Amino acid sequence: MKKFLILFSMILILFACDRFEHEVFTSAKIETVFADFSEILVNTDSIDSVMVFYHDDYMNNAFDKEEIRAQFLGYFNDFDSLIVELNSYYHDLSIEWTLSGILAGENNITEIATFSDILLKTDSGYQFYGNQIEPPEYDPSKPMVVAQFSTATTCGNCPAAAEILAELDRTFGGQFIYLEYVLDGPDPTSNFYPFVQYYEIYSQPTVVFQGTSIAEGSDEETLNSYFTRYEQAAEIEKVISISLQDIVITINNVSGTAIIDSLDNIQSDNLKLETALISKNSNYEYQLNHQELHNVVFAVETYDIGNYEIDFSIDSTIDIIEEALLVVWVQTKEDSFNSQTCKIYDATIYDF
Repeated sequence: MKKFLILFSMILILFACDRFEHEVFTSAKIETVFADFSEILVNTDSIDSVMVFYHDDYMNNAFDKEEIRAQFLGYFNDFDSLIVELNSYYHDLSIEWTLSGILAGENNITEIATFSDILLKTDSGYQFYGNQIEPPEYDPSKPMVVAQFSTATTCGNCPAAAEILAELDRTFGGQFIYLEYVLDGPDPTSNFYPFVQYYEIYSQPTVVFQGTSIAEGSDEETLNSYFTRYEQAAEIEKVISISLQDIVITINNVSGTAIIDSLDNIQSDNLKLETALISKNSNYEYQLNHQELHNVVFAVETYDIGNYEIDFSIDSTIDIIEEALLVVWVQTKEDSFNSQTCKIYDATIYDF
């Protein structure tokens, strides 16, 4: 077998955007997977050993696993050495890496391809999944499911819960949104404490699905229940829909009008319009493994619903940036939490 050279490095990507700026994200899991993949390329004589790192359903820019296999066989024949460089990776297990090589009889490095990929968690670890299998788009005939996550950067068990929420997000796309209420995050007095006090949450991680189904703890059974809880919420018939109009965004405020269709189909008692501003990427990360927190709540506001048209205005102590999302949902919310009645009917998202 020809000798393969591996350059295993990380390009640090920084984005300056006030308090909610990207920090360099590090993950021992991702780096281990890529280091193992690199080592296999160096030491194996078997293409099958390389293909173990590719999921059977792999699809990347229209190339499936068998076509990637044929490409690697061609690389083995054409190049005296291969150079693998890990460019960047993120909390949601998306990665970008470059494959280069030195042609037989030459000294110059030739870039072969740059791959945008996703690592998919499997029973045996992680595999490359490609970039072409997109989550489903939002279906307006079905309700959007809201998961509200109580967490803290010091929580040792929360990263496992966050990974499953990210997987739900990748799997169900437009029908799912999760919000992270962070104990030691931005403005906890206004955001975190009212949330945990209402739902009587006493520990992290705890996730509330659609306002009623509470998953508390990090044991395997509870974490595995996240998908079931999502599916149960998604199967409930959609009885309302929400649209947003006249959205105005300033540095510290978002305002607009929420229009609720089919308001007659639900009980009007204790009906609330809930609004939240969340940061898709933040400078908050878990101390355990430096995993970045996503969808961090940094401003909230609640309104009584008296008719189908509600004006809202959300003030923020944090400067509002382009990578923020506005999440609006309609929920029955009695003075004291009732798991049978305090449910979310539907939600909508405004992407800045």
